[in-house]
Amino acid sequence: MATFAQHEAERISQRTKDGLQAARAKGTKLGTPQNLTPEARAKACASQSNRATLDKTNRNVYMIVALRREQGATWRELADLLNREGYTTRRGKQFASATVRNI
Repeated sequence: MATFAQHEAERISQRTKDGLQAARAKGTKLGTPQNLTPEARAKACASQSNRATLDKTNRNVYMIVALRREQGATWRELADLLNREGYTTRRGKQFASATVRNI
C-alpha cells in the first residue's frame, strides 16, 4: 500500500508540474498579484512586527512558568496566574493547565 501511495503521489506531482508548464506556455500569468500591492506588503510587515511581540510575550510566559514551577506551583495554578495577569495564548485564548504544561 505504501509503495502504491508513493507512486500515486509522484504521478500527481508530475501531472501538476505538466499542467503548470502548459499554462505558462499558453501565456497564463501564475501567482496572486493581490499579494504584491502596497497594502498587502504593509500587512505583511505588520504581521512580522506582531510575531516579534508574540515571541517576547512567549519568552515572558515561559520564564514565569519555569520560575513558579520550580517553586512548586501546579499547572492549574499557573494557568490561573497567567489568565489573571492578562496573558493569552497565541490564538488569543485563555490558558488551560494542559496548555501551560505544553509550554
